[in-house]
Amino acid sequence: MFWLLALLLASVACFAATASTVEVELLETGDAICSFTVEVADAPAVVSVRLAGDPYLVEAYGSGGEEVPFKLYGSVLELYVLENTTVTVRCLTSLASRSGDVWVAELALDSPFKLVLPEGAVVVELEPAPEEVIVEGSRAVLYYAGGRARIEYLQLAQKAGQEQKLEQSPEAEAESPARQTPPTALAVAAIVALALALYILLKARQMRP
Repeated sequence: MFWLLALLLASVACFAATASTVEVELLETGDAICSFTVEVADAPAVVSVRLAGDPYLVEAYGSGGEEVPFKLYGSVLELYVLENTTVTVRCLTSLASRSGDVWVAELALDSPFKLVLPEGAVVVELEPAPEEVIVEGSRAVLYYAGGRARIEYLQLAQKAGQEQKLEQSPEAEAESPARQTPPTALAVAAIVALALALYILLKARQMRP
């Protein structure tokens, strides 16, 4: 079935697409959920899109909910689109690695993208500085115009939860399991916002002539 579809599309348009909407949500495990949409107006066509990280689980569907056939070549996804539609792609990808307490995420995308850090993550280093930084709840959100980005960060909520679990005795755990909570979202959000603000201010001063 797949080879018949590939043969059918062999003589049609093949092009690299620029996604109109890209969001990368980093999870505490270092994996990420990547989602984006691509407008296809010259179907039938073979559309190539570069994904973030090392994707291992991918799904693609059209605007009507129909599945769109695809094939994955490393981090490049080929979509076999039979009719004009908006293709939505979601994938799980390995993106961040850990060295001690520091997590490092690197990605390179052709389109502008939104990067959502894990809950309670505090940025240690950014290269380059993002176009915009906001805090949603207890999560830092970075906006990039596209290209390469490298982020180093700490996961304070995760670390606090681990330390609390180690410190609490089995008796206390049995009596009040509800007490095993990380720092409040408000406190973590304040730390995230302050750390990001100081970082951006420092970068701005360094760029002044």
